[in-house]
Amino acid sequence: MSQTTDEVLTVAHAYAKAVRSKDVAQFGALYHDDVFVFDMWESWSLRGRAAVEAMAKGWFDSLGTEQVAVTVAPLWSRVDGDRATFCATLRYAGLSAQGEELRSMENRLTWSLIRENGKWQVAHEHSSAPASFKTMQVILSAP
Repeated sequence: MSQTTDEVLTVAHAYAKAVRSKDVAQFGALYHDDVFVFDMWESWSLRGRAAVEAMAKGWFDSLGTEQVAVTVAPLWSRVDGDRATFCATLRYAGLSAQGEELRSMENRLTWSLIRENGKWQVAHEHSSAPASFKTMQVILSAP
């Protein structure tokens, strides 16, 4: 990846850190004020940083003493000036208070990012997972 792309990858690593520490403010700071999110859980979409932070607060609060470790596997990215697109697979592992992995899942992530005042922020997020035609169940791990 190029240096500029590495800057965008830094956002993904900051996302993983914010999730692991259950830090709503740190999580929200990754998103543009006017972000538009197509999330694959619960809500069809979210609009604005406040909505993203409210979602994150509900998620983090629901974990109790557990944590979530996020592993980012970059797939493709492109940077054009102050605009970037980043695609990755994210693995979410639920961890007990003792650090034992309890469960995991993967999903696909695409971010459209913008750089303002030297800082990259997510302007659009789309997460997804394929669904089986036979079972109509979501497939939460890569083949």
